[in-house]
Order: sequence, then C-alpha cells, then structure tokens
Amino acid sequence: MASSRNRLFPFLKNTDRSGWKKNDSNSKPVARDDLEGNLLKEYPSITVASRELHLDKKAIIQVAKEKYKQWNGFVWM
Repeated sequence: MASSRNRLFPFLKNTDRSGWKKNDSNSKPVARDDLEGNLLKEYPSITVASRELHLDKKAIIQVAKEKYKQWNGFVWM
C-alpha cells in the first residue's frame, strides 16, 4: 500500500515546500509569567515556547490547564 501512495504524488519529493503556509489553525498563544505573576514573554503557540525554552509541551499544557501550579519556576496562561 505504501508504494501506491508514492505513485500518487511523486512530484512532492522534489518540491520546495518552504514557502507553503503552515496550518496553525489549532495553535493558541501562551504567556509565560514568573511566580509573582509578572509577564515575562508571550509566545504564538505552546510549540514555539517549548522549543525556545527546551521544555516539554505537555508540562506547559498541564500548567495552563491548572493541573500544576508552576513548572520550572514559570506559570503558563
């Protein structure tokens, strides 16, 4: 079955997709606060925040959903 999929769009292997719009319809902005409630930085998505700070996305989500109060000294909203 995998070989049949490769035959459908063989031109996509060599296509430059860097200019294609990414589907960010599910991304939500997130704010990083310190433990006193001071805003430190806002990020366009949880993924961007986790990449910049080298933190796990799941930890940021759990703090934002208030399952945990803080993670690595930050509060996420």
